[in-house]
Amino acid sequence: MIYPKFIQDKSTIGVVAPSFGVAGEPYYDNYIIAKESLQEMGFRLVECPSIYNLEKGQSNLPKIRAKELMDFYEDDSIDFLWSCAGGEIMNEILPYLDFERIKQLKPKWFIGYSDNTCFIQPLATKSNIASLYGMCISEFNSLQIKEASQALINLLMGKQHLFYQFLDQPTQTITNENTMIEGRLLGGCVEVIMNLLQTQYDGTLAFIEQYEGDVILYLEAYELNSLGMKRTLWQLRELGYLNKIKGILIGKLRNDEPAFDVTITEALLDLELDIPVIYDVEFGHTYPTIPMVNGAYAKVSVINQRFSIDYDFTR
Repeated sequence: MIYPKFIQDKSTIGVVAPSFGVAGEPYYDNYIIAKESLQEMGFRLVECPSIYNLEKGQSNLPKIRAKELMDFYEDDSIDFLWSCAGGEIMNEILPYLDFERIKQLKPKWFIGYSDNTCFIQPLATKSNIASLYGMCISEFNSLQIKEASQALINLLMGKQHLFYQFLDQPTQTITNENTMIEGRLLGGCVEVIMNLLQTQYDGTLAFIEQYEGDVILYLEAYELNSLGMKRTLWQLRELGYLNKIKGILIGKLRNDEPAFDVTITEALLDLELDIPVIYDVEFGHTYPTIPMVNGAYAKVSVINQRFSIDYDFTR
């Protein structure tokens, strides 16, 4: 796995809009808060031309969004890329991205979540480059607590590799016992992953084979409830995606009310998965969020219902 270099003080951030832009509320106001905060910290921001657009669910036409992303990745004056927001149809830019070209370029950190799974997943499975499944830039110090925002910067600067859950709320395990899993992370927003499933942009099974099953899937949902997550995990199991992995991490559900009186715990128990499952983890569409380094090797543990993750960037 290729890890981009850690960033330095006063690095240049390339703000990209591969899905949504930050036009309208609350996107614009949140982005301005984040932008001013990062500039006060000494960072320089370079914004792609489409960042302030949002029409019909996209910041611009797919070819233009893809070109802006590629241009910023190729620009050596930009140190790392940060997506301005999530969205709905980032998958449409995939035919216009050149992952073979990206493999030849200086690797850069890319940060985003939700619809940004469309880039994060193939970046690992096609180009073997790690990226960061974490808050979009418009959430920095606005929607996210300052502790979580600073933790992400600490990771990018190589100052922090061990992270604990931020809130005093329990993380659960399927066995109801202390659990530790060690392996390489791969995942993202499960609705996006299911859209990519078995297309040319889905390299999950090959990735699992490449790393000899030493993989932990991390999955979280924007809309799915407990039964939706159960249905999705059933499909992944039937297609063989869960056969050779070390375990599964599931982010806290936004839609966490029991569906037809079925809790997420009951849904997971019904599946009778024979691998460790940790759920109610602080990543994805809930706040605050722990940064998940896609493609990184990590030790994950739940001790007395407290979650931690420790990254090893040498593997």
